[in-house]
Amino acid sequence: MSHAFQTDDARLHPIAEKVLAGGRLSHDDALTLSRTGDILAVGWLANHVRERMHSDKTYFNVNRHINPTNVCVAACRLCAFGRKKDTPGAYTMALEEAFQTAASGYTEAVTEFHIVGGLHPDPPASIHFRAVAQKFFRIACAISSVITKLMVINGWRRRNWLTRSA
Repeated sequence: MSHAFQTDDARLHPIAEKVLAGGRLSHDDALTLSRTGDILAVGWLANHVRERMHSDKTYFNVNRHINPTNVCVAACRLCAFGRKKDTPGAYTMALEEAFQTAASGYTEAVTEFHIVGGLHPDPPASIHFRAVAQKFFRIACAISSVITKLMVINGWRRRNWLTRSA
């Protein structure tokens, strides 16, 4: 580390003490970290743990991003990706198109398929994420992320479309 821990968020000082002492963080600590606006301090703490565990080595995975749809019910201020259902540029891939997209970018170096996209208000019945997951597992054995938590929550809330059959 090139400099000492610094923050203007007093709530982070007890957490920094735990991190610097090699201690475990509590659930409340995690909530505090997720709620702070001092992202640089959080990054400093994370890097401190990384350097303690791995010295100056950094590990990467090679992933293939697949965005099956950009149609989204959310209106996140920082997102330039999402579109409303009937606006120009909105798209939703058919399952076969998503599979072809995955296969076209696959190499032995790929360690993850990261399926992200919009929170579609009414996904087509052909989107059956269990089938998607099974197909991607056949393409590559090392998949660590298939569906984001937000996609699961959205699907569960919108007529249980995660369990519809194709």
